[in-house]
Amino acid sequence: MGDKSNPRGDCIVACVLGFSGRSIVNITHSQKSNETMEQGNSNAVFGRRRHARPSSSSDQNGRLIDPRDVLRILFRHKFKVISFFVSTITVAILGMCLLPKTYTSEARLYIKVGRHSVGVDPTANLNSSLQIHESRENEIRSLIDLVKSRVILKTVAERIGMHVILVSRLNATRADVREDDPRVVLHRAIKKLDKDISVGAGKKSSVITVSCKSHSAELSQRIVTELIDAYRNHHLKINSTDTFQFFSKQLKIIEQETRDVAANLATLKSKIGFTSLVGQQAILERAVTDLNREMQMLYADMSEAEVRLDRLKAAHPELDLAHAMIGTQLTSTALDNMRQELYRLQIKKRSWESRYETEHPAIKSINAQLANSESDLRRQELLIAFSTLEAFKARRESHERSYKQASEKLHLLNKHESTIRQYEERLTIFKDRHQSTAKRMEESRLAEELDAQKVSNIKVEQPASFVPKPTSPKKSLILILGLLAGGFGGLSLAATCELLDHSYKTPEQLESSLNLPVLLSVPHIVGHGSPLM
Repeated sequence: MGDKSNPRGDCIVACVLGFSGRSIVNITHSQKSNETMEQGNSNAVFGRRRHARPSSSSDQNGRLIDPRDVLRILFRHKFKVISFFVSTITVAILGMCLLPKTYTSEARLYIKVGRHSVGVDPTANLNSSLQIHESRENEIRSLIDLVKSRVILKTVAERIGMHVILVSRLNATRADVREDDPRVVLHRAIKKLDKDISVGAGKKSSVITVSCKSHSAELSQRIVTELIDAYRNHHLKINSTDTFQFFSKQLKIIEQETRDVAANLATLKSKIGFTSLVGQQAILERAVTDLNREMQMLYADMSEAEVRLDRLKAAHPELDLAHAMIGTQLTSTALDNMRQELYRLQIKKRSWESRYETEHPAIKSINAQLANSESDLRRQELLIAFSTLEAFKARRESHERSYKQASEKLHLLNKHESTIRQYEERLTIFKDRHQSTAKRMEESRLAEELDAQKVSNIKVEQPASFVPKPTSPKKSLILILGLLAGGFGGLSLAATCELLDHSYKTPEQLESSLNLPVLLSVPHIVGHGSPLM
């Protein structure tokens, strides 16, 4: 290659060794002084350049990277990018084929507000106030915690079979499930169930979702079915009181005690002569008071009758009381008639005395009639006074007997009042206890009957589903991730390789590094010796 002259006759030839078997001979021309050319010549290199590239998106002269450079880099490393992309897609496809398939079965439970939510245990004291602050969310949370309890998981493992749960699809004959100690196998089965089963509920929701992941759709469905059945049975068991026999025994004891107290009370009432104590004391006290008042009045009447009888005896001493008792006592009407007859005879006598002489037979006759009438009247008055006095005495004796009987009954009642009241209070208490115990026993009987029929507030809204399509691995997601990883990984690989390679690939890189223009580029021809210097 010949030299090209320039106005100042100065020329610099830079020879740069490229990569991939290519060499470029760049001839640069400078219009600077000899010192400048010497400085530029010192910047020229043969082989790899010694200056690092700018790390920004622009070169040292501030020129932005051309998109063609990016395409040139990708084209230069196309085999690496394609190899990485194909390898990534191959790994993704192998992962989709080799990863174990997982099947999911799901069931839903609806929790109603029932007897297990607001019911009170029959053994609780019904007479006391129960402060219950548990919210609906707490109840749902408690039920969720109960679903994954060890007792329920153990029941499911025993029903399905511990080896069935532990054997995976990838290695159905795996030897690690062969354990001499059944407790170890059971523990591992429970642990795996706890990992595979998921239980949850939405916020402020009464529906609990139960799901299980397994290598088989049939096994997932069976696990969820057995889990729900075991959970409902366990829920009924822990809420069951089993108090019917207890209350039945207590009811018999209370009935016997009630009969004993009732018999003692009846015996005591028969002894004192009362069938009921209610108001008897007030009645007896009122009777005693009335009898006492009547006796006082009777004593006054007796005194008056005695005075009258004595006055009659003193006024008519000729009258014999014993002789008067022989006669018949007249009524008050007959006695009034006798008084009227005596008054009529007295008027008639006065009339005749004005007309006749004293010795006249008519006067003598009427005087005899007056004497007989007055004698009969006085005798009847004496008899009546005596009879009245005797009647008062008889009434006094009757009142005294009644007063004595009432006083004795009142004294006896006061004496046994406390005992009777104790018996009656105990009888009332036993009746209340009998009623309360009978009510609780009936509640226990109904609760046990409902438990026997498996009636609870937990309803299966959705049975365990059978989904033949595996939920994992997700082929579309793995494929998309593989494509993204292969694409971005290939680009990153090309960029990394370009950053690690410090050789010059283009005249622009050389101009940017040496700050000298490139006049000529001579490609390296493979198989024709060394490049031209």
